[in-house]
Amino acid sequence: MNAVEEFKRVLPTLLKGYDKKDVLNGDEVGLYWEQSGKRTLLQQGTDPAGSKVSKKRITVFIVAAMDGHMEQMIVINQYSKPRAFSRIHYDTNKLPACMQWKATPKGWMNSTIFKEWLLYLNTTIETQKRNVLLFLDNFSGHECGFELAKEHLTHVRVEWLPPNCTSLLQPIDQGIGNALKIRYRKYLHEHMSKMIFIDKHPMEGVDMLRACVWLGRVWNSLHNTSTVSRCFEKAGFRFESDNEIIPDLISDVVNHDEQDILDQEVLIAGPPAVVDADQVLEMIELFDAKEIKLEMPKNRMTVVLNLKLK
Repeated sequence: MNAVEEFKRVLPTLLKGYDKKDVLNGDEVGLYWEQSGKRTLLQQGTDPAGSKVSKKRITVFIVAAMDGHMEQMIVINQYSKPRAFSRIHYDTNKLPACMQWKATPKGWMNSTIFKEWLLYLNTTIETQKRNVLLFLDNFSGHECGFELAKEHLTHVRVEWLPPNCTSLLQPIDQGIGNALKIRYRKYLHEHMSKMIFIDKHPMEGVDMLRACVWLGRVWNSLHNTSTVSRCFEKAGFRFESDNEIIPDLISDVVNHDEQDILDQEVLIAGPPAVVDADQVLEMIELFDAKEIKLEMPKNRMTVVLNLKLK
């Protein structure tokens, strides 16, 4: 019996005594927040050959639960106070409430941030009078952070996924991380489309602050959805009492998004809803006063160009 089969065999026993909302998985995904994916939007007459691909990257630590809900995410950058944050007076409390902002020299997760997050999670869960089961991979930042915090984890139990098996067993790797990236690119594409429509450079106005707002909207679109819960099913997370699910019926949760966003032309639509109603005023502050708002026609318009980068 290999490691994957053995883990799936003991998993129902590990899950005993927990509700679906208390079974969590946490992992990092890297997001190149200025990259539009395999294809890009350019103004007519622009030659894509020789175009530089942005290497600007952030780390997003995602925490999802088996019932589909998502915990607050951590966004990690190289800079604690990016220049774009001057528009909110460098007050990271004005970022969407679904995220914490952190900085490390390389913009990666480390043991210090992870330890702080574990203690924060434990305090949050304790106030809710709950106990959670957290599944993690054996990334050194996770292991070292856990060692620093484990004496204080009274309401968080950590279980480690088998080494070199996360592509098969980690729920976030089954589509949640991919869905976050694809839905983020949808907002980037919509912004680029609007800039091209008014004869501006496609990337004008794209900065770290705007990227955080888009990430907040993406989190809101994934929170409490079957996209998240199906990824747990796909990874084999099921209680003994659950009905057996035929694997073929577990659809690839990001296929439709990928089809719409990467393989078809981008459609111009109105701005999507903000993270929640209480943050409407804060979200307005996050945009430049010079932001151009277009009154789009009733019929959605197809943007002209959808060129593959060489």
